[in-house]
Amino acid sequence: MKKLILLSILLIVGCEEPAIEGCTTTTACNYNADADKDDGTCIPKQGCNQWCEGDDGSALELDCFGNCGGQLINDACGICGGNNPESCLADGESCVLHIECESDYCDECGVCGGDGIADGACDCDGNVLDECGICGDGSNCIVDIDGNAYQTILIGEQLWMAENLKVTHYNGGDEITHITNDEDWGSDDEGQYAIYDNDPSNAEIYGNLYNWAVVYDNRGVCPDDFHMPSDDEWTILIDYLGGNGVAGGKMKETGIIHWNSPNTGATNESGFTALPAGYYSYTNEFMGMYGYFWSNSTNGINVSFWQLAYNNSNAYNGQASKTFAMSVRCINNNN
Repeated sequence: MKKLILLSILLIVGCEEPAIEGCTTTTACNYNADADKDDGTCIPKQGCNQWCEGDDGSALELDCFGNCGGQLINDACGICGGNNPESCLADGESCVLHIECESDYCDECGVCGGDGIADGACDCDGNVLDECGICGDGSNCIVDIDGNAYQTILIGEQLWMAENLKVTHYNGGDEITHITNDEDWGSDDEGQYAIYDNDPSNAEIYGNLYNWAVVYDNRGVCPDDFHMPSDDEWTILIDYLGGNGVAGGKMKETGIIHWNSPNTGATNESGFTALPAGYYSYTNEFMGMYGYFWSNSTNGINVSFWQLAYNNSNAYNGQASKTFAMSVRCINNNN
């Protein structure tokens, strides 16, 4: 009897399956759900974006402002995003920055401890500040009826705005209807604009989103000597930049401060500095992913637009309802 019991125990023990070794930490990149014994091989996720080998992109780190994948760094004064170098010139001599940078730093013209402006002129080279606040001759800047200033860029033989429109009045002074709730949106004959998420800071960076009635209104919204671009004018731009397959990359702002990662192919070599403002149509969609830009060309009940994307270099031409709201870039009349 004792021999029989001992044999039964041995049989039971002998039937136990061996432990499966592997990574048992559920948050690790190589977590093995079948493992019941940790073997010490767990690979933690990398960077602030919790990246694992094989995922799109790469591991990202926080910049000095706390943005994941951001590009801001501390300058010589420890100011995040500042422009103070290790030394700057004052009266022709080297001026080393002191620890108390609040009182001794490089001004807008690179003068150590300077005030940036002297007697109405920028004291870097004696050039006046233009309406965009840039030290130069003022020729690269235009202003809308609200007083918003925009930089411009010459691409080929076309002079484009290098920023999205954010005006809130027609050129004669009439207000453009500002819609702040979904219920009041949707007119195809009354000019309306929206701000993404109703956040004024978005308007400052990305401009306003306008329905097509604003684009087509003969009262006009573009600054003096500028107008809404036609499909033909967009096509001239796209062709000059190498065609639909690559032009988008040459038009997009570089980096991933505004564009979502990976911002494929972005070089901004054209200087167009396209931003991903998304669109509005009863709800906000796709900020960071896509930039949508109106043309003034129609196709029946729909209107032509141009789209740039975060994940390719294309410049895509599509059709949309007049009730959509998109970004506006104006072009000079003398093109």
